[in-house]
Amino acid sequence: GTTSKQIEKESHTHPVGYGAMLAEGFVAFIALVTIMIVSSEAVKGISPGKIYGNGIGEFLTLIVGKENLPFAITFGAMAFSTFVFDTLDVSLRLGRYIVQELTGLKGRLGALVGTLVTIAIPFISVLLAPKGSWNEFWTLFGASNQLLAALTLLSITVWLYQSKRRYFFTLIPMLFVLVITLWALGALVIGNLKLSHGLDIKMINGIASLILIGLAIFLILTALLKIKKEKHEVIDDAAPAES
Repeated sequence: GTTSKQIEKESHTHPVGYGAMLAEGFVAFIALVTIMIVSSEAVKGISPGKIYGNGIGEFLTLIVGKENLPFAITFGAMAFSTFVFDTLDVSLRLGRYIVQELTGLKGRLGALVGTLVTIAIPFISVLLAPKGSWNEFWTLFGASNQLLAALTLLSITVWLYQSKRRYFFTLIPMLFVLVITLWALGALVIGNLKLSHGLDIKMINGIASLILIGLAIFLILTALLKIKKEKHEVIDDAAPAES
């Protein structure tokens, strides 16, 4: 989310982006291995952080040896905590950038206002929401995260099309991720609205999911209109001038 705003020049995006992809893929692989090597009985009543720490610790003992299991588990727990803190850091920084871009505020004032707004909204939500509400939003967070990936692929596909380059290698995964994500958001809307009782956390979750669907459809239509407009411009340019 912030890489494009932090790299020194465009040529650095290849090694940085590819390296980030490999690192994230490795984290996903470790998560899958953790689930595979830990039995369902062993994880009853244990927090996700401890499950991940124990799982990655067991995995690392293949490298450092069984005698270093306590160290490996501690390292796994630290890696999990670092991942969470890094996510919070990126969310705050990206939120600040978005507020600055929307308001046009720059410099220290823009950074201060953007940071305060980005912190204030979730802080107020935490104070007003009932206990355990984060569980309700966790699924929505996952769906919105994948929706962001799909819309990013959509933007890249449109850019490749406009640049007259091959675009099918981004179009196909974009369609897959977009359809699955919109389906998931639709299920969240229906499920939450059915179970809601007035303006409760489920109602808010359902409305938020519906807003995300609306925004996604708006961006899809914008992309299609952009492509259609460009096609008409190409046809007009190619048509012979009337005498």
